[in-house]
Formats: sequence, structure tokens, C-alpha cells
Amino acid sequence: PPVREERRVPYREETGGRPYRLPNGLYVEHFDKLQTDALYRLIFEDDTYLQHHVDLRPGDCVVDVGANIGLFSLHAWMRCPEIRLYAFEPAPPAFAKLRANLEGRATDARLFEYALGGAEGHAEFLFYPGMAGMSGLRADPDGDRRLARAVLNAHGTAVATAADTLLEGRFDAQTYGCEVRPLSAVIAELGLERIDLLKIDAEKSEEDVLDGIANDDWSKIRQLVVEVHDIEGRVARLATQLETRGFRVAVDTEDDLGAAGLAMLYARHPARDAEAAVSASATAQPPAVAVAAPRLSVPALREFLAGQLPAHMVPSVFVTLDALPLLPNGKA
Repeated sequence: PPVREERRVPYREETGGRPYRLPNGLYVEHFDKLQTDALYRLIFEDDTYLQHHVDLRPGDCVVDVGANIGLFSLHAWMRCPEIRLYAFEPAPPAFAKLRANLEGRATDARLFEYALGGAEGHAEFLFYPGMAGMSGLRADPDGDRRLARAVLNAHGTAVATAADTLLEGRFDAQTYGCEVRPLSAVIAELGLERIDLLKIDAEKSEEDVLDGIANDDWSKIRQLVVEVHDIEGRVARLATQLETRGFRVAVDTEDDLGAAGLAMLYARHPARDAEAAVSASATAQPPAVAVAAPRLSVPALREFLAGQLPAHMVPSVFVTLDALPLLPNGKA
């Protein structure tokens, strides 16, 4: 059967706003500064998803479940440009930004606008534009607001006092119908022979994602990193499940994670790690990717110039060229 792949979204058509410059110089489409700065610290500065010897190697297959606007996917690609990336994000507003952020950068990436779960079906996805990272199939505005408040309270009295202002309107939800598919069905359709890193950030649906992996497909997975909501002993339950399947498991519940009732679960399979290391040794390690140059679109350029020039000096027409035309002697 044909692969259910991404719905194509023209750059900036549905993303709105203007590109935001991250501290590393990378420009991204995003929802707001507060969310993006927090994600940047978590992913790029703290390297949260690549701890406890979780690694990336040239040719690795990376599956990003709950990709949001794509910051982890970008980070993984910058760390190891030769990965094959499969990113899943069911919320249309976030998917539009995910596509804009990966388009023209991670060339070996495929994006999918649906959720992963335990079985085929359809479900309602609750999306918070003001707190996109906490959106999900099992989102609960009241409960999620309490979690966010707990994190703010952990930062001291000054921040806790401003909690109501900081959280105002952030859990006003939009509802989208979305397709749900088990990961094993996707593995079969794509013909994946291995998954070197399965990253799951599915906001209370992490067990559903793992339930969608058939027994025969577990042998294809080398590493997992899972953000786990510790509900009714879920962290211990998942750790035991993975250890039973031969993975070495480490759990982190530090800083904001513990305050929000979250844990990061890292799992590596020693035998598959050894096999991958032998395979990777035959390939020279490529240099790290330099920070991508800022991408300019026509709307972004027009918006920038409008803020710098009088209205009559802003060009009415822009023409993009793949390269500067040259004279016969080779000069521009």
C-alpha cells in the first residue's frame, strides 16, 4: 500500500509570524519566544535527548514521535547530517512549522501528519497554541495547567507569583481530528530494517506508542529516549518492560522534570550497539554541520525592509534566482 506521507504546506503559508533567530544563529518558525527558548535550552544546550551514551552515527535511522516544530529533528541533523529522519506530528499548526523548519535543511527527512498509537484508528488531538509542547491525544487543560504551575513554582517565589500572568490563555485548546497508526504498520510500509533512535515525546501517550510495536519489530530498535509521565508507576513499568527486552535503561527525574511529574527514560541495547559500532567503523565520521545560514523568503524580506525603509522605497516585486547571472568572461 502507498505510504501515508506528509501533506505539503508551502513555506510560511500556514505558519504566520516571522522567523525567530535561535541563540545558535538558526532561524525557525515557531509559536512564541517563551516556548521556543525553553525547548532550545532543553534540546540544544542541555542535550537532554542524547544523554547516557545515546548516540547518533552516519546512516542512522531516527524516528521522532511528537516532533512539534522540529527542534529535536534539527538538533539531531546538525549533530549527524547523514541520518535518515522520520518525524511525526499530528497537529496541523505544528506540522506546518515542522515542515518549514526542515525544508531545505535535512534533505533525507520524511514528515508525517498523523499520530502513533497502539492501533489503527482516528482520535481527537487537543492542541494548545500557547503551549504546543504539552498538546496531545490525552491532553487535559486543567491538569496540564497544574503541571505547568508546578514547574513555575519550582523556580522560586518571584516566578510563582507571576504564574497566573505567564500561563494566561496558554491552555486555550483547539481540537483536530487525526489519524492514529501503530509504529509497526509504518515500519512495514516504509520497509525500515532498523531504528537506531526512537525518540518519543507524546504527552501521556508514550505507552500507546510502545504498544504499537509488534514483537518482531523490537529486534530492529537499538536505542530509545522517552519522555514519560509518571502516572501510576508508569516509569518503573516501562523501564522493566525494556529491560526484559534486553535494553540497558537509565532514568532521569532532575530539575523541571521532577516538578512536572516527568522522567526521561534512556534505553540502549548492548548487542545492537556493538553491531552498529562495527558497521559505523567502516565509515569516516563527517564533520559537524555548520549552522545553517538564515533562510530568506520573499514575505520575510518584505517584512524586514518595511521596518527599515519608507513605504515608497520597499520594492513591490522580488525575484529569486538560483544563482547570479554571469558575463561571458565568468564575472558577475
